Amino acid sequence: MLNDRGSYWAKSKTFFNILREQMRKVQVWPTGAVLAYYFLLSLIPLLIVAGNILPYLNLDISTIMPYIEEAMPHYIFNQLESVIKSVFNESNTGVLSIASIGALWSASRGMNAMQYSMNLVYETEQRKNVVFARLFSVVVTLFLILGLAILMLVFGFGQTILDYITQTFHLQRTISEVFQHYRSPVTMLALFFIFCLVYYVVPNVKLRFSDIFPGALFATLSWIFVSQAFAIYVTFFFKSPQSYGALGTIVLLLLWLQISGVIITLGGILNASIASYQHQKNQEKEVVASRNHSNKH
Repeated sequence: MLNDRGSYWAKSKTFFNILREQMRKVQVWPTGAVLAYYFLLSLIPLLIVAGNILPYLNLDISTIMPYIEEAMPHYIFNQLESVIKSVFNESNTGVLSIASIGALWSASRGMNAMQYSMNLVYETEQRKNVVFARLFSVVVTLFLILGLAILMLVFGFGQTILDYITQTFHLQRTISEVFQHYRSPVTMLALFFIFCLVYYVVPNVKLRFSDIFPGALFATLSWIFVSQAFAIYVTFFFKSPQSYGALGTIVLLLLWLQISGVIITLGGILNASIASYQHQKNQEKEVVASRNHSNKH
C-alpha cells in the first residue's frame, strides 16, 4: 500500500515537473497577451462577417445572442450587447469584404502565435517556409470560422427543429421549454468542439482525439468558470464600473481576453505535457524490458 502511494506521488511529481517546465518554456502570460491583442483586433471584423452571413442563412439574431451571453462574462456582454446587435443587423457587402480581410489577417496572426507556442511545447520543428506558415494560419482560421458558422446554424435552427418535432408528434410544450434551459451545456459543447479543432490542427504534429481531449476539456471548463467568476470580480473588486464608461469596459474586455488566451495556451501545454509524460513512461518500460531480456540471455 505504501509502495503504491509512493509510486503515485513519484508519478505525480514527474508529471508536474514536466508541466512546470513546459509553462516556463512557453511563457504563458506573454503568450496570452499576444493572443488577447489579436483577439481584440479580429473581434469587430468577425462580428461584421457574421452579421453579413446571418441574412443568407435566414437566422434571427435573437436565437444567437443567448449562446453568446453564456460564453461571455455577464458585465462585458451587457456592455457589448448593443454593439453586437447593431453590427449583426447592419449588413453591407462592401464592408463585408474589408471586414473579412481584417478578420483573416488579425485572426491568422493570432493563430500563428498560437502555432509557435504549441510547436514549442511539442518540441517539433516550426514551419520554415514563412509564406506556407502564414497560409496555413489563414486556412486554420477559415476552418474555425466555418466551424462557428456551423454552430450558428445549429443554434439558429435547433429551436426550429425542436418546435417542428413538438408539433408533429403532438408532444407537450413543456418538453420544448425544458430544452431551452439547456443553453449552458450546449454552449459548453460548442466551446469544446472549437477547442478540439484548435488543438488538433494548430500543432505541427499528428494527434488523436485522446491526445487533445484533456486540454479541450480543461479549456472549456476554465473558460466557463472564468466567465462566471468575472461577475463576482466586477461586483466586489471593480466598484461602479459604469462610472468608468467605455474605459472600464475596455479594461475588463482586455483582461478577459488575456485570461482566455492564457487558458487556451494552458490547454495546449496540458496536452503536450501528458504526451511527454506518456513518452517517458514508454521509454522506461522499453529500458526495463531490454534489461530483463538481457538478463535472461
